[in-house]
This record gives sequence, structure tokens and C-alpha cells, in this order.
Amino acid sequence: MRQFRNLGRISGRSARWALGLAVLMIGLGALAPAARANDVDNTIVLSGGTNFFGAVHTDDFDFIDTFTFTIDGAVSANVSLVTIGEGASNIDFLSADLNGFALTLGPNGFFESGFLGNTDLTGPLVLTVTGRSGATGGTFASYSGTINVTIIPEPSTALLMGLGLGGLAFASRRAHA
Repeated sequence: MRQFRNLGRISGRSARWALGLAVLMIGLGALAPAARANDVDNTIVLSGGTNFFGAVHTDDFDFIDTFTFTIDGAVSANVSLVTIGEGASNIDFLSADLNGFALTLGPNGFFESGFLGNTDLTGPLVLTVTGRSGATGGTFASYSGTINVTIIPEPSTALLMGLGLGGLAFASRRAHA
């Protein structure tokens, strides 16, 4: 029984080590960066047409969201963003660009939007949205958007299509003659 008597006790040396370790952990915690907005980094595979994207933020820090749309070759694209909210569910857009082309942003307020008209680009497409979320206390702030992509045919494809249409027109004319 004597051997089990000291199990519940901590020696002076062990107590000092435990206290030192606790102080070190608290100190390291104080040096850690503050909580940051949940920056979005999303990759979406495109084949053309209309595609949707969006982000939800859970804290009130600035954010940088990056959406990479994987598509190869030349495309014509337009994009729009929208958020509706106030207070804790508010998003303020600070900037947005698609492959370096800036979106036109509406004024900050209850309803905010951004857009970029048809622009010829080469894939992949990278949309970067920076802003500030008002989310606090379990309330989420979000925005959504659409990107419309039309694939631009390569010159050789357009030439072959033109020759094919020309051949059809010639054959049609010859059949009527």
C-alpha cells in the first residue's frame, strides 16, 4: 500500500515543470495570429455555358476569395456578383477581378453587386474577390455569382466550318440547277 500513497502527489520539481509548460503554451498562443476570415480557394471545371459560384463567411475579418475556373483555350466570359444583407450578414466588396480585368462594383450597402461584361480571355480563368464580412455571433455572410463562358473556336476550326458551310451551299445550288 505504501507504494500507492504518493501517486496523487506532484513533486515540487514536477509542479514547476507543469507551470512552466503552461506559461509557455499561453505565451505561444498569444503570439499566434488572430483568427482570420475563412478565405475561399475553389477550383471549378468548366465546359462553357453558365456556371455558379459563391462563398460563405463566418467572421468579421477582411477576406480574399479565389475561384479558379479550369478551361483551356480562348473564351469570351462575363461575370456577376451579388450580396444582400445588413449588419452581421453584410458583405462589402472591396475589389474583384477576372484574370486581371476589374469588375465594376456598385456602392456598399444593403444590396451590392459587381459585373464584368463580355471579355476575351484565355483559360484558366481566375476570379479574385476581396471584401469585408460583417459576420459575428454565429451569423453568416455570403455572396454568390455567375460566370458565363463561350468557347471561341480556333481559327483552323472556324476555317474548316466555313469550308463545310461553303460546300453545303455549293451542293445545294448545284442540286437546284
